[in-house]
Amino acid sequence: MESTNKRLIVLIDFSEYSNTLLRYAYSWCGRINARLLLVHQTTVLAPGMAGKEDKEELAVAANEEAVKKMRVLADYALNTEEGIEYYASEKDMETILDKLLKESFSQLVLLGLKGTGILKKLFIGSVAVQVIESIENVAVAIPKNIGQFSPEKIYVAISEKYPLNDARFREFLEFVKSETKKVVFISLAGQNDDIIEVRSYLQDMSTRYADIVQVDYDVYQGDNVYSNLKNIISNKSNELLVVQKGSQLYSNQLFKKFLINELVYEGDTPLVVLP
Repeated sequence: MESTNKRLIVLIDFSEYSNTLLRYAYSWCGRINARLLLVHQTTVLAPGMAGKEDKEELAVAANEEAVKKMRVLADYALNTEEGIEYYASEKDMETILDKLLKESFSQLVLLGLKGTGILKKLFIGSVAVQVIESIENVAVAIPKNIGQFSPEKIYVAISEKYPLNDARFREFLEFVKSETKKVVFISLAGQNDDIIEVRSYLQDMSTRYADIVQVDYDVYQGDNVYSNLKNIISNKSNELLVVQKGSQLYSNQLFKKFLINELVYEGDTPLVVLP
């Protein structure tokens, strides 16, 4: 892969799901000519009486071993190491990402989702949400069984009360627009919401991005809003669901439970979180 300004940062923990996460990221990079950086946070086991220099030597050794393991993983999962870079550090993940995200790239952070045990905790204290909450960057959570990047349709959940982060969304579109056939803006309306007003907002948002991709919009209201949404988002790996951190939808516990159990896990729908 030739050097570009786009980079995917992929968090690797060497679990059994790292293979498919890596395949997904590599196929994505190949489609958009982006750089690929694999990142691992090491755990350094040092004797309690070890001095500073000894601890530093142990950390260097642990990081070198982690890079070797990532190389082996790449060779096994992809049969190549071409275009792949590696970074391992004993520092906490927030510190690692703070350093990397300051580098002069347009970047996405990719995380793997391991299954229902992790998914139930996704928004209530897991490593995944700690990463998402700690960075001011677009994060993409990939379900465990998806190994190929093919986002033909993107659903973007928005609300007039919480304006979309336009700069970050446009930046994200640069990573997917060449592969995406349609972007659909959606809103979940309460019983007391003015549907005409909501539709007007959605139409306005669609117009803003019509020069970039094909766009559409829809609004869901009523007692069965979540099941109706599930019927629209057909739970395929060629769809993405975009939500914004801090928005009313992102903060809604019922939606989170529905999102995690029905769409992301059972439906294999990757989740994109905007800052």
